[in-house]
Amino acid sequence: MAITDNINQGVHVYSPTEKSMGNVEVSNASSFSKLAPLYPTVGVIALGILLVPNFGLGLVAGGLLIGVSHLEVKAIRAVKGMEPSDNSAYLRELKSSPFSATVVAPALEECVFRGGIQTLITQSILPITAATMFGPFSVASVIAILVTSLIFGAVHASNPHKNAHVQAVVTTIGGIAFGCLFAQYGLGASIAAHIMNNTISVGRLFNS
Repeated sequence: MAITDNINQGVHVYSPTEKSMGNVEVSNASSFSKLAPLYPTVGVIALGILLVPNFGLGLVAGGLLIGVSHLEVKAIRAVKGMEPSDNSAYLRELKSSPFSATVVAPALEECVFRGGIQTLITQSILPITAATMFGPFSVASVIAILVTSLIFGAVHASNPHKNAHVQAVVTTIGGIAFGCLFAQYGLGASIAAHIMNNTISVGRLFNS
């Protein structure tokens, strides 16, 4: 059956190409509507770019980190295997509280882990290794980044879903990236990267 539209009292018959374009437009509109719960997060990101030093740099790093995380998950799946994803309470919680998952949790975690634990470890051992450098970082910073990232990953291992062990590995590696950003560019950059990482992940849930 042809799709018709009355134009100037005439009948227009849409070609297959026009039908296809229309389907794409409907699909895009549907995708945007699914992502509506993330609009407040987009607003926070826009403000961060305008007001927070190195926030944009952190966003780029967070976007790249998603690609790395995807490769990590594929490697883990190939070596060890993963449980099929399910509609767990954890996933339902993420979808029911997207602003918390994409903004509140990343900001709090970065303040605690990078701004708190990593800084404390660095300052505690810095006098011992003050003159020793590892690339752009002091040895104290490297040790602090690694220890903090291991703690960060261990905390996420307790999340209530079947693949928490995989998330722990991915989060530990992500924590190293966040720690390097914090050490080099400050808390704003690590928060931005964490927000971007979580926003893309949660956005996939809404689009799935």
